[in-house]
Amino acid sequence: MTANRTEASGIGLEVEFTGVSARTAISALQAALGGSVFEEDPHAYQLRASAIGDIWVELDVRHAHPQRHGAVLAFNPGRQLAAAFGSLISPFAPREMILPPRPVGQLAEVDEAIAILRRAGARGDGAIPFDTLGLHFNIGTPADDIIHIRATTLAFARLDPELRAEIAQGGKRAARMAPPFPQAYVRLLETGSPYQEPGAFIDDYLAHNPTRDRALDLLPLLLHLDGARVRRRLPYEKISARPVFHWRLPLARVGRENWSILPSWRAWERVEAMAETLRA
Repeated sequence: MTANRTEASGIGLEVEFTGVSARTAISALQAALGGSVFEEDPHAYQLRASAIGDIWVELDVRHAHPQRHGAVLAFNPGRQLAAAFGSLISPFAPREMILPPRPVGQLAEVDEAIAILRRAGARGDGAIPFDTLGLHFNIGTPADDIIHIRATTLAFARLDPELRAEIAQGGKRAARMAPPFPQAYVRLLETGSPYQEPGAFIDDYLAHNPTRDRALDLLPLLLHLDGARVRRRLPYEKISARPVFHWRLPLARVGRENWSILPSWRAWERVEAMAETLRA
């Protein structure tokens, strides 16, 4: 079981919601958890040294925060125009609470933060017009262990249909989930060598998945592993380099009483268990 691996690396989370501004959300978190608030721009705030660690809340639109992206943005509006743009789209775009990696045993703290947002007026039951409200896990992994990365990717591909059925809960939202890996890529994982070189693994992934729009998005991990190789293929894709598996679930339900992230985490533990059997 990979619990020790995950415990060592930690699990970060991103939770999208509507109903309150980033400023209102961060103020509510500070009132309940302590810490100091720092404004990065009018639509992005950080709460430092709260009772559950640092927390970021921001409008989930990168053109509202151009200072972070530089040349990666095809069009950089500058701070003043970005602030106005953010205010214009705030009624329609989700906010996002971002929590840095924490041990598995501390994941219940995320539910506590979600409850604070809900009491402050945060809403969301899985979707907004034309999109979903995401719950994203950033599951730490050693970026130099390509055998583990490949085994986990294959395990996820095998379990993905089962996970999708659980997430949809019998509803009609499955069509709005991020697409699965293409079948040609899954066949490549099934038939290829588990001892693939990192560069070859990255090239195969990019050939079949030149997008972050995948349920399991490996681009942050691959950008961390070999940024130049990834950026040659995807110069403007919205990616930040991180040694994590970026699992993108739809249907964050911040506005639903007693909603918890923990069942989703237990589903990921099945992926880790299968990956260990593939490594054996």
